[in-house]
Amino acid sequence: MGCVSRVLNDSSALDALLEYGFSDAPRKSEYETRRLAGGCAVVLYKSGKVVIQGKDNVVSEVERIVFGDVSVKEKMKIDGSAVVRIGGDECLKGDTFGGLVVCCVRADAKIRGQLFSLGVSDSKKIADAKIRKMGAQVLRVLGHDNVAVVEVYHVDYNRLYLQYMSVTRMLNVMYEEAVGLIGNAEDCVIDQYPGCRVRGCKSLEKGESKYIEIAAASVVARYRGLLQMDSLSMRGGFEVPKGSTHVKWGLIRLKREKRVMNEFVKMHFRNVSGFLCADDQTRQAKLI
Repeated sequence: MGCVSRVLNDSSALDALLEYGFSDAPRKSEYETRRLAGGCAVVLYKSGKVVIQGKDNVVSEVERIVFGDVSVKEKMKIDGSAVVRIGGDECLKGDTFGGLVVCCVRADAKIRGQLFSLGVSDSKKIADAKIRKMGAQVLRVLGHDNVAVVEVYHVDYNRLYLQYMSVTRMLNVMYEEAVGLIGNAEDCVIDQYPGCRVRGCKSLEKGESKYIEIAAASVVARYRGLLQMDSLSMRGGFEVPKGSTHVKWGLIRLKREKRVMNEFVKMHFRNVSGFLCADDQTRQAKLI
């Protein structure tokens, strides 16, 4: 549990929390001017001091919002009204190993507040171990009707890429399917990627830092992406590397273990084609 106590010069700054699922609660003493309940307890005293108490990650987020360390407009745009919004994000697009995961979530004001209470934020800033826990928590909050995950596993990725000849086209099709599975919503926002064209949806640069629906989708997508990587690791007999920068050793390991390369990696990636080309040249040199 965390606790922050600071002097607040502008008491109206607390109104920003109403957009994050917080609501006014009864005051508990004559010294209190205002009390809000939501992801944590927020109390404004007559002295001008504000006390924020709750889970560490939520307390730090509330502190940034209230005291303007990060502009609310630059943070997640959570609508405190009854607007129902779909948010979408993907995972594994840039990973050499694995397939592709697209996730869309639907949330109203109540669900947005619950997601905020969990400390949901851009999944790229959250460690793998925490993603595994938070991903399961987010899925419980959303329930079956408010989340859709469309996955292309490693076995099918290369076949589908040959069909579409474009990751962008694959993503557009996957997002269309995910949005369709969830159904009706008043708004739809997707984290921007080059060539994003999904009917009825807006694409936003760094959307996961602006809308909690996109952030939640990023958490679930990465959670499912980690499960894909776990499956690959079990199949390969070693922990497959994430990303695309330091993966050559993994390609060498696949070759050494005589694994079928296209069942593990994205064959159109330059680092993969470069590795295979160099390997062919080495074999030919040995024959000369």
